[in-house]
Amino acid sequence: MYEELIYKGICSDRQSCFNLLQMYREDGDRIYLNMYTQTNMSLISIVAQFILEKGIKLKRASQ
Repeated sequence: MYEELIYKGICSDRQSCFNLLQMYREDGDRIYLNMYTQTNMSLISIVAQFILEKGIKLKRASQ
Protein backbone atom coordinates (compact mmCIF):
# COMPACT_ATOMS: atom_id res chain seq x y z
CA MET A 1 0.00 0.00 0.00
CA TYR A 2 2.89 2.37 0.74
CA GLU A 3 4.14 2.09 -2.83
CA GLU A 4 0.69 2.99 -4.16
CA LEU A 5 0.45 6.05 -1.90
CA ILE A 6 3.95 7.20 -2.85
CA TYR A 7 3.13 6.70 -6.54
CA LYS A 8 -0.06 8.78 -6.17
CA GLY A 9 1.90 11.54 -4.37
CA ILE A 10 0.05 11.23 -1.07
CA CYS A 11 3.29 10.71 0.88
CA SER A 12 6.97 10.84 -0.02
CA ASP A 13 8.46 7.73 1.64
CA ARG A 14 7.50 4.69 3.71
CA GLN A 15 7.90 6.47 7.05
CA SER A 16 5.70 9.41 6.06
CA CYS A 17 3.09 6.96 4.74
CA PHE A 18 3.22 5.00 8.01
CA ASN A 19 2.72 8.19 10.00
CA LEU A 20 -0.13 9.30 7.75
CA LEU A 21 -2.03 6.01 7.72
CA GLN A 22 -1.93 5.30 11.46
CA MET A 23 -2.05 1.55 10.79
CA TYR A 24 -1.62 -0.93 13.62
CA ARG A 25 -0.96 -4.64 13.21
CA GLU A 26 -2.03 -7.36 15.60
CA ASP A 27 -0.56 -10.84 15.83
CA GLY A 28 -1.81 -12.84 12.87
CA ASP A 29 -3.15 -11.30 9.69
CA ARG A 30 -5.31 -8.48 11.04
CA ILE A 31 -4.42 -4.84 10.39
CA TYR A 32 -6.29 -1.88 11.87
CA LEU A 33 -6.46 1.46 10.10
CA ASN A 34 -7.71 4.50 11.99
CA MET A 35 -10.01 6.20 9.48
CA TYR A 36 -11.80 8.36 12.05
CA THR A 37 -9.04 10.96 12.20
CA GLN A 38 -8.37 11.03 8.45
CA THR A 39 -9.29 14.27 6.73
CA ASN A 40 -7.66 13.61 3.36
CA MET A 41 -10.44 12.24 1.16
CA SER A 42 -7.96 11.16 -1.52
CA LEU A 43 -6.14 9.03 1.06
CA ILE A 44 -9.37 7.39 2.20
CA SER A 45 -10.38 6.63 -1.39
CA ILE A 46 -7.00 5.14 -2.29
CA VAL A 47 -6.89 2.98 0.85
CA ALA A 48 -10.46 1.72 0.36
CA GLN A 49 -9.82 0.93 -3.31
CA PHE A 50 -6.56 -0.85 -2.48
CA ILE A 51 -8.20 -2.99 0.23
CA LEU A 52 -11.12 -3.92 -1.99
CA GLU A 53 -8.99 -4.81 -5.01
CA LYS A 54 -5.97 -6.39 -3.32
CA GLY A 55 -7.80 -7.86 -0.34
CA ILE A 56 -10.27 -9.72 -2.52
CA LYS A 57 -7.47 -11.03 -4.73
CA LEU A 58 -5.48 -12.23 -1.70
CA LYS A 59 -8.51 -13.97 -0.22
CA ARG A 60 -9.36 -15.72 -3.48
CA ALA A 61 -5.77 -16.89 -3.91
CA SER A 62 -5.79 -18.53 -0.49
CA GLN A 63 -9.05 -20.46 -1.01
